[in-house]
Amino acid sequence: NTVVFTTFVYLQLFNFFNCRKLGATEVNIFKNFFNNWLFLIMVAGLFAAQWAIVTFGKRLFQVSPLSLSEHMICLAFAVGGLLVCFGIKHTPEEHAKKIPFTLQESKADKDFVALEWEKH
Repeated sequence: NTVVFTTFVYLQLFNFFNCRKLGATEVNIFKNFFNNWLFLIMVAGLFAAQWAIVTFGKRLFQVSPLSLSEHMICLAFAVGGLLVCFGIKHTPEEHAKKIPFTLQESKADKDFVALEWEKH
């Protein structure tokens, strides 16, 4: 249970990086990465908090301490979220048309693309 919990939290933290660049044409999530120190401090703090919860919160959070290798395995699975987003942004449009959703550009921001599932 602790491995699943930790992997889920790490997936959410890596999703923060994906959310920095929402546009379909913005593929480099690390562009201007060090321009927002508050973001970096918050992400580092959340990683540290997760480690502390798993390491010291046995009774309070009903978790078991994880070894360093187990944390690395959780991180490896969580990095998959970055890879999935990278794959989605690099999917050619002709292949994306085969997926049952439509892409709709926002009128306010031409780089932002909203997904809407087609109703069958």
